[in-house]
Amino acid sequence: MVLVTAKLICIDEAKQVSSNCLLELAQRLKDASDGVHDIILKVDKDDIHNLAALNSIKDSLEGLSKYIRGFSAEQVDAKDLVIRAKTIYTLFEQIDGDLRLKTSTLLAETNMVLAYASARWLADAASIIEDPKRALSINTVEDWSFLGEFERIAAEFQTRIPLFLGYRVRAEGRHTEIIISLKDGPRDKDMTGVSPLEQLKKEVEKFLAWELRKTGWTMNCDVYAIGGSPPWAIVCEIKVADR
Repeated sequence: MVLVTAKLICIDEAKQVSSNCLLELAQRLKDASDGVHDIILKVDKDDIHNLAALNSIKDSLEGLSKYIRGFSAEQVDAKDLVIRAKTIYTLFEQIDGDLRLKTSTLLAETNMVLAYASARWLADAASIIEDPKRALSINTVEDWSFLGEFERIAAEFQTRIPLFLGYRVRAEGRHTEIIISLKDGPRDKDMTGVSPLEQLKKEVEKFLAWELRKTGWTMNCDVYAIGGSPPWAIVCEIKVADR
């Protein structure tokens, strides 16, 4: 159960979150870069296409890491950071054959997707620092409703984490819940020793603890995973705790 209190996101908190996101982004970039480096060492030297794709990814990761190294969260261009991070994770689509679905490739790609998610969170926090009214979604949306808000949150999550360990992420906002599904991926649900569903659930809980505060209401959110045969889903049942 996630309890999200109706506490307005203030500028100081947004600044702290922004700084934390930059640190997380730097770590995710390092993890992705280390993963790509290890893959390159194991790829057949005759596999010219995949080696070229991997080296392009590696160079891009190192370039972005170098770019953010000299900036604080308040100095970095958040919008540019989002664009560059997205560009890098899409480069993984250039990898083909069996290598594309290897666990090592999917882990590196997922680290890059999570780096992109951190960049989007940083940009969101930066927008609140610039305009504190954005801390409440009712100030940015016409005809505000809980359904519309849950649809917005679902859409943002799917944009922020479109892929996870080889699965396509799909999110849908409903009247009292948000459903997040994993589809069209490897059938091995435990390829790294931990279920992709359980790993994604942690990201969902962290995400909701921030986004639901923008409603201005205290919320109880019960987050649970539905396993079994794919597709798997994470159900987020959301109720207003005070009226």
